[in-house]
Amino acid sequence: MSAPRISDLDRIAVVEETNRHSAVWNRMSASTRYIAMHSPFLVDVETFARHRWFAMPEPLELVMGTRLAVEEPQSLELLRLVAGIEGLVVSRLKLARQIAIGRVKVRPLLCDLHNVRHDLRLVGISNEEAPRAWALAEEVAAIRGSWWETADEDRDRRVSDLAASAARGIDEALARCPSTSADVPPVPSMSLCAQWGNVTLVIQSTTSHVRPMQRLLAGLSGRLSRRAGEMVWSRQRHELCVPHGVVSVLSSAAAGADELMATRLEVVRRYRAFMDRQTPGWSSIGLATIFAPE
Repeated sequence: MSAPRISDLDRIAVVEETNRHSAVWNRMSASTRYIAMHSPFLVDVETFARHRWFAMPEPLELVMGTRLAVEEPQSLELLRLVAGIEGLVVSRLKLARQIAIGRVKVRPLLCDLHNVRHDLRLVGISNEEAPRAWALAEEVAAIRGSWWETADEDRDRRVSDLAASAARGIDEALARCPSTSADVPPVPSMSLCAQWGNVTLVIQSTTSHVRPMQRLLAGLSGRLSRRAGEMVWSRQRHELCVPHGVVSVLSSAAAGADELMATRLEVVRRYRAFMDRQTPGWSSIGLATIFAPE
């Protein structure tokens, strides 16, 4: 519990690999789903044993079942760097999409931005290196911690201000991300997978932004329903401009640049194939499948 009466408990179901596992999310009532906030995470035993190659769910506590051994890879520092950068990029994408469609969902926004604190630690970015990013993390924690004691009008104002300013904090963090020394040919752009298949990462020297939907939807904000806004977003192509170092790290991981990255890519692809066989309603651990080529 990182904030009073706001649960941060996530459940991970580790299962034997079979062709299909029925999701529990769709069997929950609407009120239960409202409390749970998101579906449980699912992972097979073999991937869970090697999950530290691409995901850092910490700390883990066994609630039920058999305790499983988890492999500790070499160069864990590099793997934490990649996982942290993936988290920052996805947080930036989610923020841009919500702002572009003109409908900010408070719970997902606060959960996504709460992850920025963890990503900063994974990447190893200090407060001195990115004061605006850490100020963002502190503001998210403050909003979450005082949510139930805050008047409705003040909640609206604080969340609106947060959504408007958060991009600058994440952009600062992305600009401070170190590059990788892996021998990978430079790429001018990088395509994404899954639900972000309409977004391309492109290199930009300092800060990041999403184009062209910000301007297109700005005049429609408030007139489009959330569903209509999401439909417009999904049918258009977008570019997220990020510093060269970010693309360098992510493309190194996506290309399996060395033995460590090749192992990571193999684990990620296997896990994605496992999740593709499951019924809808499960969440996947980590964000690496979004960046791994099909």
